[in-house]
Amino acid sequence: MVTVCFRVQKNGAHGETKLFTQNTHDLNLCPVRHWLSIVQRFVHLVGCDEHIPLAVYHDATLNRVRYLTSTDIEQQMRLLAAELYDLDPIRDAKDLARFSAHSLRVGACCVLQALSFEEHEIEKLLRWKSKTWQLYTRNLCVVSQKHNKTIFDASMMPQF
Repeated sequence: MVTVCFRVQKNGAHGETKLFTQNTHDLNLCPVRHWLSIVQRFVHLVGCDEHIPLAVYHDATLNRVRYLTSTDIEQQMRLLAAELYDLDPIRDAKDLARFSAHSLRVGACCVLQALSFEEHEIEKLLRWKSKTWQLYTRNLCVVSQKHNKTIFDASMMPQF
């Protein structure tokens, strides 16, 4: 298990700590393993410096260490979306522009809600400080399916 301290956060909850435990079902999805990998890469690239954010990488073209930024994530998200959905970067630029670093967080909200996580669990797991995440999950297929099942179950109830 590992405890991570988020020193600075967009949501203002600076210094928040979060406990991560091992995923014994699938090591490729183990958060402890991934955090250790991040720390090892950091130490390899910059040494031990608590004033530098952990999100760094080696840029081979510039041959230097750079911070991982939302722009870097956005570029990767758009490349992945173009490949996954067979989108053309020029012809489908408007559609690709919808993918951002925020898409990861939104996708996580959708997955957790589809898996029937409670609202407070989604907010705690993904560090949301408001209910705005619900704006992104309002149109899920699984919600419609649950609605249909509820209507069917209600229709099978004896008449009062």
